[in-house]
Amino acid sequence: MPSIEHARPGRRYRSGWVLGALVALLLPGAVAAQDARMYLLAAGCHFRVPAGEVEVLARWSIPPEEIPVGLFLSARAGVSPEVIFSLRRTRTSWGELAGRYGLGAAAFHVPLNGAAPGELSRAYQAFEGSPPREWDSLSLSDPEIIALVNLRFLTESLGIPASRVLDARAGNGNWVAVYAAVGGRGC
Repeated sequence: MPSIEHARPGRRYRSGWVLGALVALLLPGAVAAQDARMYLLAAGCHFRVPAGEVEVLARWSIPPEEIPVGLFLSARAGVSPEVIFSLRRTRTSWGELAGRYGLGAAAFHVPLNGAAPGELSRAYQAFEGSPPREWDSLSLSDPEIIALVNLRFLTESLGIPASRVLDARAGNGNWVAVYAAVGGRGC
């Protein structure tokens, strides 16, 4: 097979185009996979779960933005992450899991300065419409719990205001991308 330098001009062009197309297709996935790995390792670090254990959980086909939720519940409930994720795999909602371990909506509240965005607007309207002593009686949906735990994890682990995290969330599609956008780099 001729080397690129000795190939016919048309062939060199096609070879370069194919290589460029492959890099363009694979690079975003490789970057996203690395961002997800860093995100999960940071979550493990934040919730004091060994990296090896987090990597095992990641192989269970759990969406990356749900792993911090399970680690949060595990830490608050005093049970292993495997117990939480085993129950979750039986289609138990995050709200049911939280209730099972005595965690009400108050455990998920993150103080905000300003209005909550779309996915959290209903939850924050409920928080604002009730005195804090009644927050545990509020019902949160799975997407709200996922958003609140990820918001808490990012604000606490990165030491940045919730408003900055929510601003980054508005410009990025998922919590892993938010982590990368606000400068998360691991433990």
